[in-house]
Amino acid sequence: MEYVYNVVKFIDAILSNNATDDHCKEFVKQGGLEPLIRIPSLPNIVIQFASSRACMDVAITLKDILTLSQDGTVIVQCFNQIDLLIKQLEPMYSPSNESFLITELARSPTPTQPYNSARTTPLLHTITALESYTTLLISLCKVGQVRILVVGLRNHSGELLYCP
Repeated sequence: MEYVYNVVKFIDAILSNNATDDHCKEFVKQGGLEPLIRIPSLPNIVIQFASSRACMDVAITLKDILTLSQDGTVIVQCFNQIDLLIKQLEPMYSPSNESFLITELARSPTPTQPYNSARTTPLLHTITALESYTTLLISLCKVGQVRILVVGLRNHSGELLYCP
């Protein structure tokens, strides 16, 4: 997780050490936001990421981008990642008497440490990635509560609701 911390601190230093929003807008325009937002769902991220300093640093950097750029793309891309993760949890939607997580852990080829690999425990890693995105959104809410509400309603209400 140290590498995530270092990369995010580097990006944050570049973006926030400027009095104008030029750097943030260019960062979003050049596609730098998507890889930054995908960090919590990377396969090699540990399951404790949501409670780590590295996750808080990702949240701080995203909050800085949202504040400086005044662009709702940060929130939209977070919701897009959450939608992708929820789709990965579809196997858990079927009615069953078995615990999908316990079954996944039991079938792991490394039963002593099955949670270290997203390949052996994909549902567990997906759930923990969702926890990380929850942490990110909580942090973003401290900056733009109304902006998050409007973007969330636009993305998840379809044609039923008009939000200017």
